[in-house]
Amino acid sequence: MTFDELMKLSEEEFINYDFKKEIFNLRHLKYDENNPIANIILYKGNIYGSLSDCDRLPLILEIYKRLWGNEFEFWNTKQTDFVEANGETMNSFVTPYKALYKETYNLSNPLFNEYAILTHTVGNFIPVYAIEKDKNWSSPFNIKRYSSTYDYWDITLNHIKVILNDVEDSNESIENFFKILQNSNSVKYKKYIIESAKWILSFNTWPNFVEKNFLQSFLENPKDLTSEPKEFWRKHFKETVSTKDENNLIEFLTFVNNAIKERSSLIYKQLHSKNT
Repeated sequence: MTFDELMKLSEEEFINYDFKKEIFNLRHLKYDENNPIANIILYKGNIYGSLSDCDRLPLILEIYKRLWGNEFEFWNTKQTDFVEANGETMNSFVTPYKALYKETYNLSNPLFNEYAILTHTVGNFIPVYAIEKDKNWSSPFNIKRYSSTYDYWDITLNHIKVILNDVEDSNESIENFFKILQNSNSVKYKKYIIESAKWILSFNTWPNFVEKNFLQSFLENPKDLTSEPKEFWRKHFKETVSTKDENNLIEFLTFVNNAIKERSSLIYKQLHSKNT
């Protein structure tokens, strides 16, 4: 699919467009419209690694470019075009699915079936910080986030809000705060946050980070940009990062499915406003 073809989709079609279809077409695989979980299992088992990641397809990089351009510090160089390493999927399918079903496969859970599609829709993708070293690109955010968050986006947002709030409270300039951060041994911030601080701090404030990344639907109060990130289940920020509790996972899926769709809707409207 081209960008122009994507823009011809209705809002509902755009919100639910599963970018795994692009990978399946690329690899000559059959996408089963009636079996979303089987699709994602096949997708995750592909042998092509990062070359088959939905969040860094050329079409997705084009979306990043149109939405974010070079307004923020997405690179450690003067790069202005998005690269594969910028791509990130905010919430993982595999982590909660394996937590509930362990070594078995269940293809009939309606919440997981919906999530299997939404995991690879535009509302669950975001460009993050990328570093060029020896002509190779990598992302300290993408690579190191999992150990601290298990790829649950509410935890990530909580980590980001802490550092952006501290910038505001410090009365330091962004440049001075960044220099202090690089020279400190603080354990307050996770390593992936410190190593991606150039990108995070380029948004200046938490409300700006939320608004510019269309993350309102992931807040306690989507109408208040200063609001706290919404916990995916009760005490998620205070207790274990992951969970095997079915009630917690149902709460997570119910909320995140809706949040991803609402974010896709915001992105759809923004792309159309820029494309007219």
